[in-house]
Amino acid sequence: RLLAEAMLRAVRQKAGSEAVWTRAQLQNRTESLGGRIGASVGDDMIEFWATGDSANALPLLDTLLAILSRPRLNEDDVKSARETVE
Repeated sequence: RLLAEAMLRAVRQKAGSEAVWTRAQLQNRTESLGGRIGASVGDDMIEFWATGDSANALPLLDTLLAILSRPRLNEDDVKSARETVE
């Protein structure tokens, strides 16, 4: 749960970039596309998901891919996630 929570806190806009989309910006981005993003955590897996209209499938998948491939995961993200999960 800690990793999923930390990954959803901020995403680098481009590989190696310091510019990020915050959790609120990610949520606004997906809501503007008529969708939602999130994560489900099991005993031995994390499932990241996106739901929405099929007309916006590609931008929603791009957003989901950004979460998976470019999470910021700095010290503050992990600390905040730890406080949320505990």
